[in-house]
Parts: sequence; structure tokens; C-alpha cells
Amino acid sequence: SIADLETQGWNLCAILNDGVTKCWGENAENTGDVPTNVLLGLSGQKNSPTTVSAFDYLGHGIKSLEVGVESSCAIKNNGELYCWGNNDYGHLVTGGSDWSTVVHIDLGTNMTAESVSIGNYYICAVLNDGTLKCWGRNHYGQLGVGDLTDRDDPTTVNLALEVIAVDTDAFSTAVILTDGSVEAWGSNYLGRLGDGTETTRSSPVSIDHGNKTAVAVDARGCALLNDGSVECSGNNAYGQLGDGSTNNSSTRVAMDLGNNMTATAIEVGYSHVCAILNDGSVKCTGRNQYGQIGDGTNVDRSTPVAVDLGTNKTAVS
Repeated sequence: SIADLETQGWNLCAILNDGVTKCWGENAENTGDVPTNVLLGLSGQKNSPTTVSAFDYLGHGIKSLEVGVESSCAIKNNGELYCWGNNDYGHLVTGGSDWSTVVHIDLGTNMTAESVSIGNYYICAVLNDGTLKCWGRNHYGQLGVGDLTDRDDPTTVNLALEVIAVDTDAFSTAVILTDGSVEAWGSNYLGRLGDGTETTRSSPVSIDHGNKTAVAVDARGCALLNDGSVECSGNNAYGQLGDGSTNNSSTRVAMDLGNNMTATAIEVGYSHVCAILNDGSVKCTGRNQYGQIGDGTNVDRSTPVAVDLGTNKTAVS
């Protein structure tokens, strides 16, 4: 059975219940025209799950995986963090760009990783003391350290409270703090951060969700709140905010889930959003060019529509 599954772009990895790690997919950076071995120690595209023998270096004690487009990371059961992949902006901490080399990330004395999230050429990790450290590329302030200077070493983000969750997108970052509040920073394209502006932020800013608290957050501009509502901000060209319009919003707007419907989980794509609802159904909203909404059409949706899961089938998060 599978203990953990991670996907990103055209790559997938799974940790099995016996600790063995298997990966499959394109196994290359982005479009595959430059270095391979994104999946670590595998050569060429893999069309079926393939055991990653290079993980023997880490042993079979991997707790979680994070698969990125340009790099990937693994947290061992003891909290040690290891990463590999493209190192153009120093986000693997050491020099060089040997895609097949596993790099141990030094998080500081007695510091271990609870979770990790990978953006485009940068990484953020929540540590065992509740602090957040980020490193790598910083041209939009996505590291949250108050400037636009890249960092080769994990650098502490100044936050008032401990962090319980972090999510990164290409150039923006969002966290949930211990009181359930949301803070975000980085690229604010079309107001995706949700702070009422379109100003790039190099330091964390508070995101207003009224008297509600967040239970899940996505750096693309959405949050699942404690009352089961979903609020999103930013680009709404395809109706991905789910409020019945295609108007962009720099503040959070409520997604229309339907009468007496609440969400138990959300997943945010590039231009569409899906939610598992309290009755086990799934609704999606936004771009539908490739049928990603799952309603049997290619029509974009500005209000969430039901996905046909089959007779007597429900979704679990």
C-alpha cells in the first residue's frame, strides 16, 4: 500500500508501506530539454513505477516527499531534510547542479523539518520549533525575508506566531499560524495574495478572512476555512474563484459551493479549483479547456459544478 504520494508537473513519487520509494513520469526538468534525474538516480522517462535505488542512501526511513518541477525533497523519520535537482539559485544550499546528488540541508543546531514546500527555485520548511525557513530565488520577495536578495542558506522568516502549515507556488508563499490566521508574501499578480493590493510583498502580510480561521491554505490564493467555506483571490479570468463572475479580486471572495454545502478539502490547479464537499461529492470551477472540471464538457465554469464520480461513489480527502 502507499504511505505517501506526491505529484508535480509530469513527475510522481510514492513511498510504499515497506519504505521503498518508487517514481515514474517524464524525469526531466520542465520540458525535458536539459538535465535528467529529477526523480533521482533514474535514467530517462519512466512509464511505470520504478524503484529508486539511490534512496538507499537515505535508507527506508522516509516520512514524506515533496516533488517539485525543478527539484525534490525528502524528510526522513528523524526530521532530517534532503533535497536534489536544479541548483541554479542555491536552493540546494551547496554549489553545483548534479541532479542525481542528494544534499543534506543544514537547518541549524537541533533543528529538524516538520514539512517542506517547493516553489520555483526556492524552498520553505516548517521546523520542529514552529519557525519557518526559506532559501533560494527571491526576485519577487517569495522568501519573505524583507528584500529581493537570493539566499543560499535557510533563512528565518519573521512571523509573530509559530507556523503550522506552509504552501509555495511559483513565486508566492502562504502560511497558517497557530491561531489559524493566514499570512502571505511574494508575487501579488492580479491580487492573488488577497491583501487588497497588487503590490509585491517581500515580508509577510496578514490576509483578512473576517472572524474565520484557516485549516488549509494554497499559495495560489485560496484557503479552506474552519466553517467549511472556501475563499480565494487573484486571477478570475476563467471563473476559478467560483463566485459566479470572471472579475479579478485582490481581496478574498467566497466560493459558491451550493445550499448547505461545505468543503472538507480543496485542491488548486493553475486555473481551476476543486473541493470535496461534506456529502462526499466533488465540485470544480474555472478553466475547462482540457476537461479538467470533470463535468463532461470543455466549457469554463465560474460557479462550482458537480463532478460525476459514478453511482454511489463519494470522494475522501
